[in-house]
Amino acid sequence: MSPQNTRHCFLKAFFLTAAPLLGLSAPLWFHLSPHPIWATYSLAYFCGLCGWHLLIIVLALWLARHCRRSGNLHAAWTAVLLTVLLIILAGAAEGFLRNQHPDSFARYREWGHKKSMYGGFEARPLHHWEFAGASYTTDPLGLRIHLQNPAWPTRRGVRVFILGGSSAFGYGLNDDETWTHQLEDSHNRARPDRPLTFINAGNNGHSSFQTFLRYYIKVLPHRPAAVVLYQNYNDISRSPRSAHAVAVPESQLFSGSTADYWAKQQRRYNFYARTLMYKTWLDLRQRLAAGAPAGDDEPVAYMDEDVYWEIQRRNGRLFIQNIDALAALCRRHGTELIIATFIHDDKNMPPTKSRSVRYYNKLLKDYARQEGLAVIDLEKAFDGISAKADYFFEDHYHPNRKGAAFIAAHMADYFAARDVARAPQETP
Repeated sequence: MSPQNTRHCFLKAFFLTAAPLLGLSAPLWFHLSPHPIWATYSLAYFCGLCGWHLLIIVLALWLARHCRRSGNLHAAWTAVLLTVLLIILAGAAEGFLRNQHPDSFARYREWGHKKSMYGGFEARPLHHWEFAGASYTTDPLGLRIHLQNPAWPTRRGVRVFILGGSSAFGYGLNDDETWTHQLEDSHNRARPDRPLTFINAGNNGHSSFQTFLRYYIKVLPHRPAAVVLYQNYNDISRSPRSAHAVAVPESQLFSGSTADYWAKQQRRYNFYARTLMYKTWLDLRQRLAAGAPAGDDEPVAYMDEDVYWEIQRRNGRLFIQNIDALAALCRRHGTELIIATFIHDDKNMPPTKSRSVRYYNKLLKDYARQEGLAVIDLEKAFDGISAKADYFFEDHYHPNRKGAAFIAAHMADYFAARDVARAPQETP
């Protein structure tokens, strides 16, 4: 082969190899790092970007040299075909992920939720569904059905409402297994002279702000004599929150698909960072980095301990701010607010998360003592239990049947020993 043809083969092989890869790399230049130090890039991102392009050039030069020696472009065309195959496989994988997660709200819909104007999401009224090995039913108000007395809104009786998230609602428990249901049975058997109607107004995933709104809109019109608050875990967050935080971001609530939601979340970053493939890889990397077990729904990246606890102290103040608003509303309408501390399996829950649960319980007890509110200290009673794992599902904080029975028994003891002062009321 003549020198001219050899040079021509070298250049053609180089461009055949490099052009597709450089073209695919072009979106990487349109990226805004959180803390840029040059243009829009952080030092790590810029070094990675340069290293990637250098790798492409080195690979293209190596293949071009190989093609010049062999006198043909077979190796270059093989690289092109492999690049095309990679694009096809990546497109198929992305399409599969989008098909598997077509709705950004799908996870909450599985929990029996609908989107809500006032709280982001809430249980769908008059709905029956199955999830996590249990069946759930809601009444016309969207509250967990009251099996003993479905027509409770039109009946006389002293009403005690239970407020909180999924641990109050009864995630993983059938309608007749929730601790609210067991509590009413236990109390009314023990005190037939002072029967109470316990209504489960908990909602999966609700934060303290959503619980406050749920009380104002769903519970207050039914003139409760007392309210038991079992709220803690849903307010713990590794990120700074606002007092009005809800568990589902607004971008997720108003996105048509998971892909749309993720693209909005990653809008500052390059095209590839907005794909579901990248989200899946990022979640997996975070799980592995944190040593989280498979199926853990909260991948946790490393965070400095001091930073984490500064966030918890800030979020804790906002948490108590919401509790204070709920307490003020209760006082204004003559309803007794009773604080119940949160129980969990501190032996198996990650230590930082367990410490956070205890910290929020302490905030609640300190607030209750300051305001003269009654406290059912379930945490203190549960600390004496050795085999704590037996009382929860695998997440270590949702009470299973045994855990629900423990909560119901201790609450029943509390109510049996005292009188709920409000006279029986009937909703007009």
